Amino acid sequence: MLGARAAQVVAGLREAHGSGDTLALVTHGYFTQFLLREFIGHGTAYFRLVNTSTTLLTLPAPDAPEDWGPLVGWVGRFDHLRPEQVSH
Repeated sequence: MLGARAAQVVAGLREAHGSGDTLALVTHGYFTQFLLREFIGHGTAYFRLVNTSTTLLTLPAPDAPEDWGPLVGWVGRFDHLRPEQVSH
């Protein structure tokens, strides 16, 4: 169910936004798993995420070769938190 919802969200974002657009998505950590899987095209990947972590993806342009995936800048970065603020 969440995988299908993530696919719907990603398809809607791709339809509504073009090359050069910058988006920020804010979501719950668990749903982030499904969004990232959809963006990278790997339905069984698991990402270690903590509260308020950030992820940077750069998606390929529409005219990029079909086998190009997103450029992953980072996943689950939380260096803005003090150690006592981190929850898994």
